[in-house]
Amino acid sequence: MDTHTIEARGLGRSFGDQVVIENTSFTAQSGMAVALTSPSGSGKSTLLSMLGLLLTPTSGEVLVDGVSTKGVGDAQLAAMRSRTFGFIFQHTQLIGSLRAWENVAVPARFVKHPAFDPKERSQELLERFGLGERLYHYPHQLSVGQKRRIAAARALLLDPPILIADEPTNDLDAESAGSVTEMLFQHARQGGILLYASHDQALVGRADLVLRLTGRTFTA
Repeated sequence: MDTHTIEARGLGRSFGDQVVIENTSFTAQSGMAVALTSPSGSGKSTLLSMLGLLLTPTSGEVLVDGVSTKGVGDAQLAAMRSRTFGFIFQHTQLIGSLRAWENVAVPARFVKHPAFDPKERSQELLERFGLGERLYHYPHQLSVGQKRRIAAARALLLDPPILIADEPTNDLDAESAGSVTEMLFQHARQGGILLYASHDQALVGRADLVLRLTGRTFTA
């Protein structure tokens, strides 16, 4: 995997008159795991959305591999997201009409010539997450924890340089949480960047860099 960086410079976000985050800066590079921790509802998801180019900052900028994303058009941002990021959202956002393996394979639909067979890669990931017997199940046939593992597999499908995970072990039993956590940190050990939000202090403690909320600013 090539070397990559992501940098936040003076990042801030307001919703109307409410300032949620302000003046947050940090840099992460390949091989790093960065944890965000704060009380629930205080800005972790907002910061992850800005870092993943899903939400436009009110102030500051995000740089990916040294290139500023400030003022970049929607089409360019979408292209950058598809080739750079994998997302595990707080809510799994699976497609109800697709089977488990098809949900995992969705990111491959946005790649013109994937270097792998999407179905085979999806099945491999689901088996690693202990879901080999659930390949053809629809979301409504699965538990919350199983759906979360499917969402994790989907995020890893394209082996993205930067993986963003919002409370990735929520709703998981200890064994399932362990398998998801191991896969996430393996991604970083193999040269990716892992950015994650969690209230689980044991999980936070495994990060190379921990950003904690002080006032409205995340600082190391």
